[in-house]
Amino acid sequence: MIAGISPYGTEAASELVSSPQYLSQIEHVVPGGFKNANLELVVRTGATRAEAGPHQLVSAYAF
Repeated sequence: MIAGISPYGTEAASELVSSPQYLSQIEHVVPGGFKNANLELVVRTGATRAEAGPHQLVSAYAF
C-alpha cells in the first residue's frame, strides 16, 4: 500500500517507488536490498503550484 497524509504526500510516495532515480535512494539506505521485503518509508515533500515538490527519503525500514 502506498499512502500519504495528503494527496501531495500520496503523489510523492508513488513517485518514490516508481522512479529509478528515487529507487536508488532506497537501495542506499536499506541494507541487503529490498526486492523481496516489506518496506516502511518516511518521505518528506512540499507542495508547489498544486504539485508535490522535491522528495526526500527521511527514513526506511525493511522487514
